[in-house]
Amino acid sequence: MWSSELSNALVPLWGPKMTDADLGYRSLNPGGRQTRDSKVSAGGERQGAWPRRSATALIVFAIGLPQIGLIAGLAGVDSGMLTLLVTLCALIAALIGMTRGIPRVGGGAVLAWVAATLIIMLGLIVGLANLPTLQVMQGLRILALPLLIGIGGFALAESDLRIVMRVLSLVIVGSAIAATIEVSRGVDYLIDAGLTYGTTVRTYEGETLRAPGLALTNYDLGSFAGVFTALCLLWWIRNEQSKLGRVWAVFASAAGIACLFLSVYRTGLILLVVALALALIAMLYKRPALAILAGAGILGIYQLVGRLGFDNAESLTSRQETWGQLLEADSGFFGSGIGAAGAASGGTASVARIVTDNYFLSIWVQFGVPGLVLILLLLIWGVNVAWRSLRSADMYCGLVFCAALVACLFVEFWEYSSAMGFALLVYSVVHRCHREVELRSRSLANTDKLKIETENTTTRPRRRRR
Repeated sequence: MWSSELSNALVPLWGPKMTDADLGYRSLNPGGRQTRDSKVSAGGERQGAWPRRSATALIVFAIGLPQIGLIAGLAGVDSGMLTLLVTLCALIAALIGMTRGIPRVGGGAVLAWVAATLIIMLGLIVGLANLPTLQVMQGLRILALPLLIGIGGFALAESDLRIVMRVLSLVIVGSAIAATIEVSRGVDYLIDAGLTYGTTVRTYEGETLRAPGLALTNYDLGSFAGVFTALCLLWWIRNEQSKLGRVWAVFASAAGIACLFLSVYRTGLILLVVALALALIAMLYKRPALAILAGAGILGIYQLVGRLGFDNAESLTSRQETWGQLLEADSGFFGSGIGAAGAASGGTASVARIVTDNYFLSIWVQFGVPGLVLILLLLIWGVNVAWRSLRSADMYCGLVFCAALVACLFVEFWEYSSAMGFALLVYSVVHRCHREVELRSRSLANTDKLKIETENTTTRPRRRRR
């Protein structure tokens, strides 16, 4: 009984692989015959191969380059040049996505982008009036980079997304190997190699090395590893076409988990646990016994993490003190302007360094009440997405995005462009492809219904001659 229930519950996660063509075939032609229209509609596979491939390559560079920042630094590449290259790749990918993908998404998504753009423009005006121009531009780049990557995903099909996953899995595996070597050699070896203590070389409680892997910092590696591992387990393994690809996806997931523990990045681990917990709740919400079993397993994972030294009450206490001070401070109705808090406030041209350890508070400091209202609407939208997607094809990608929003409660998670941009990318691609198939199915159903009604009205029984 338990085995049968568990297998039935895990079918949506580990069930038969679903390709783009399968998705279009099953939803458009449940009767069994595949038509020419269904082949074309399956995730936009035949619509503009070259723009799709260009956007795919640009997005791989925009997400992957920050994850090999350590190699670039050792090779003599300036960090400013690397940042400029990442921004240009994301911007060009977003332009391709805007010209090819936005008309195919719903009006609600477009309205959300418009509202976010207006508030960003307001924060830009306030920032230019109160802060140095360089600090404002840096804050704008940090804020917009994940959005640009997500918009670039509008030009991709699910097959392109699998290519992105395969390429980035090589980066994760390389980081796992590099982090293992770094931990085995120790802090002194890394400092002797020319790495800076306090940024690239960091320790946990002065003893345990927080390995950066191939990235510049351990939080760059840990944040991306958390999102990547969650999407591997909840999307890639299920949607990979070949058995060898599935085996590689499992291996990449193991490498991602290794990166989480070697980087000693608690927020990335929290994100992974929250994403898996949401997925289990979504699968087992009608099976109370299995839901209790899943909850016990999640509690066991939490206890294991605590025993490994990942829980730190002093860290949480210091965060609460920081949050209280920020809430008591007066940032004005429209905030202090974009770039007033977070990484942009730590630059050489910044006025004051403000670390919030909570991205929602960071938005409140920068954008004031309008930004806080936008964040609350974003939270409501995220919960709505998770609820509505319980039986849709993009369920798990939406849950990972919700887990990333939970991670924003502990750090400025949005500022990790590789992690947050990747979460937005996967959700935008899968949601758009699913919506295209859904709209195409409705169109064909309405066409068939209209055809039947026309035949019924035009066809009349013949009168017999007397």
